[in-house]
Amino acid sequence: MRPFATTLVPLSESGGVALVSGQVACTFDSFESRIHCTDSGRSAVGAFGREGEGPGEFRKPLWLMSGPDGLLAAFDLGAARLTFFEPDGTLVSATRMPADVVPTDLQAGRVLGYRLAMLDRTRSEDQPDYIPTVVDASSGEILWEREDLADAVGRDCFGGFGSVLRPEGGFVTTACEHELVFLDHRDAASATVVAAPNYFPALPGARDVEAYVNDVTRIGGGLVSLTPAQKEAYAAGYREKPRRWYFGGSASLNFDGRNRLWAALTLDRDDFSYLEIWTGTEYTGTVRVRDRLMDYDILGATLVVLVERKPDRYGIALRAVDWYDIGGLGL
Repeated sequence: MRPFATTLVPLSESGGVALVSGQVACTFDSFESRIHCTDSGRSAVGAFGREGEGPGEFRKPLWLMSGPDGLLAAFDLGAARLTFFEPDGTLVSATRMPADVVPTDLQAGRVLGYRLAMLDRTRSEDQPDYIPTVVDASSGEILWEREDLADAVGRDCFGGFGSVLRPEGGFVTTACEHELVFLDHRDAASATVVAAPNYFPALPGARDVEAYVNDVTRIGGGLVSLTPAQKEAYAAGYREKPRRWYFGGSASLNFDGRNRLWAALTLDRDDFSYLEIWTGTEYTGTVRVRDRLMDYDILGATLVVLVERKPDRYGIALRAVDWYDIGGLGL
């Protein structure tokens, strides 16, 4: 596909993008702790926020999601707070969230995510590390969680994170290296597990290895310093492990205006990136977008892709949001 517009955005250690209308997308500048919202015509709509714990201030990391009625939802994991903004930066409301819940989707006033049960030192050994959870977006109350989802999926490699709500009910997530998991409703006794039909094991590329080592270095807020030998040891081990087919976390899955599931792939991500499209539980096709996909969002017939361009001679990769019209996409 070819984009109909592109917008340069600030460099950031955070890879999120949220499409709050057909013409406005927002990203986060982690170095300045500011949210930037721009339209497809490259005009600034709003730039707001700073580091801190007060209203309209952010700690890190920060997740951005499309909210209701053209609002932007910003989830601050450090402050355990979900805040809704107008795209120009006007603060609408804020909700204190459970401290150990990470969101992956927001629909109809409900936040779907996963609880980091691994942080609970009192949990038993047979409890999962990640527990799917639904939280009320206005009160922060946990409405539902499920510890036995792995039993319904029937996969030892199932992690239980990175889910999105299905328009018809239930949700979809990923399992193992190349499988999608479909639940008709969140309490279903069994799940439909479908393998990606085009999967093949592929080793990570040079940019994948570099990103992995950078992520390891940032563990603990960057307080841990690795020697060159330690970095190379991490890199060597990662180079030999075939990468999973689908992205991890909330950057992987999304639904478009025609209730088709889009799933971002780890394939290539150097010259091009790829997204699979599924109708129900059936694979429909694959589309290709340019450059290295970091995140994407869909609203109606508009797809925005946050990408890294090719690194320049100084090793700096500019970031941009590419805009695509998917209204006429037929597969």
